[in-house]
Amino acid sequence: MNGVINLGLDSISQEVREMDDQEIEEHITGLIMAHQYSFKKGMELYGDRAEKATIKELKQIHEMDTYTPMDAKKLSREEKNKALSAMLFLTQKRCGKVKARKVAVGSKQRTFEGYNKADGSSPTVSTDGLIITSAIDGHENRDVMCLDIPGAFLNADNDEFVLMVLRGKLVEMMVKVDPVIYRKHVITDAKGQPLLYVKLNKALYGLLKAALLFYKQLVGHLKTMGFTLNPYDPCVANRTVNGEQQTVCWHVDDLKVSHVDPKVNTQFAEDIVAIYGDKVTVKRGPIHNYLGMDFDFSIDKSVKISMIK
Repeated sequence: MNGVINLGLDSISQEVREMDDQEIEEHITGLIMAHQYSFKKGMELYGDRAEKATIKELKQIHEMDTYTPMDAKKLSREEKNKALSAMLFLTQKRCGKVKARKVAVGSKQRTFEGYNKADGSSPTVSTDGLIITSAIDGHENRDVMCLDIPGAFLNADNDEFVLMVLRGKLVEMMVKVDPVIYRKHVITDAKGQPLLYVKLNKALYGLLKAALLFYKQLVGHLKTMGFTLNPYDPCVANRTVNGEQQTVCWHVDDLKVSHVDPKVNTQFAEDIVAIYGDKVTVKRGPIHNYLGMDFDFSIDKSVKISMIK
C-alpha cells in the first residue's frame, strides 16, 4: 500500500508560498471563524432570505412531526420550568445560500436527576478509519459515493418525555406554518410575549441524546441491509455483494460508500432514499469533498487527500 496516499503537501506549500503575511492571517481567521448568527441578528443581516430559510426549516419540522403542541394550562409548574428553550440560528454558506437551523437548548438536561453523560455519547468515524478506508477505495479502484441525509435527527424518535418552549417571533412564524394546529395553544407571558409549549417527538438538534438516537437508527437500518460493524470503529461497516466488499463510513448524517461496481452503490443509495426520503443528496464521481477534506480518486490505484480549501 506504500505510495497509495498523497496528502498534497506540495500543493499546500505552493499555495502558502504565494500568500503574503496578511493573506495568511486572513486565511487562518476564515478557517476558525464560523459565521452563525442568532435569529434576530440573522434577520437584520439577511432580511427576506433569512425569513424564507426560517419558514423552510419550520415547515420541515412540522412535516416530520417533530413536536406536538401542548395545552399550557395542563402543564405543571415543574414541567414548564424543565422545558428546554428553542433557538434558531442562521448562517450563510459559501455559495451565498442562507440556511436556518432550529435547535433545542439541551444543556438544561444536564441538571436533570439521573443524567449520565455517557448515555448521550455518540461515536463518529475516526480519522484513521476515514483515511484507511479511502486508501483501500483508491487501491482497489472502487466507485466512491457520498450521501447527505438532510434533517437526519428528525428521522429518529425521541425516547423520553421532553418539553420545549418557543418564544416571540418564532411562535408567530410557527403559527404561519399551520394556524389550525398551533394558534390555539399560544399563550402570553407577563410581558405579553407569545409562548408555545411543545412535546418533542423526534431527536431535534440540541437534545443531548439526538446524535445517539440517530446513530442507533442508522445502524439498525445498515444491519438490516446485511452490514456488519467494524470491531475497531463503530462508524465503519462492511458487507459482501457479488463477491466484493462494500464499505460505508459515516460522521452523523454524512456517509461515504464504496464498491467496485457502481450499480451496487446505486442500489444502496436507492435503499437509503427509500428510508429517509428523496431529499437525500447523492454525489458521484472521482472527486469528493467529505467532512471538509478533498478526496481525489481520479488517479489509478490511489487517492489524493488535501484540506487546502
